[in-house]
Amino acid sequence: MGWWTPKGRGNGLAFTAGWVAGLAAVVTVVVLFGSDGNGDGGEPPTWVVWLKLALGLLFLLMAVKQRNGRPRAGREAGQPSWMRTIDRFTPGKAAGLAVVLVVAHPKNLVLAVGGAVSIATADAGGAAKTVAVLA
Repeated sequence: MGWWTPKGRGNGLAFTAGWVAGLAAVVTVVVLFGSDGNGDGGEPPTWVVWLKLALGLLFLLMAVKQRNGRPRAGREAGQPSWMRTIDRFTPGKAAGLAVVLVVAHPKNLVLAVGGAVSIATADAGGAAKTVAVLA
């Protein structure tokens, strides 16, 4: 027997589409709201500096939480109960799970927001920012 699910191909494609759509939504919202107030003289706005500091602190807190949450030596980490139900997901649920994971997982959200802030505060026109978001 292999590792497969009855709807693996469809669910995989739906999950990928949901992931891309979720990331695109987060990045687009941050770029749209963040592009209005660029700083003076090439300096980033004050909110960008504070946001980047907050994102860095969030990464530090996540690292501490992950380190402290490891199982003790000789013990295996348990699988979350929701992961055992994935093989029964429909493509719609797989896409929805992807969107939730983009928004709810701090690592993904921090990376998406950090990249979007860089795009939003770049000294570039709307077309260049659009291309950056699409990339």
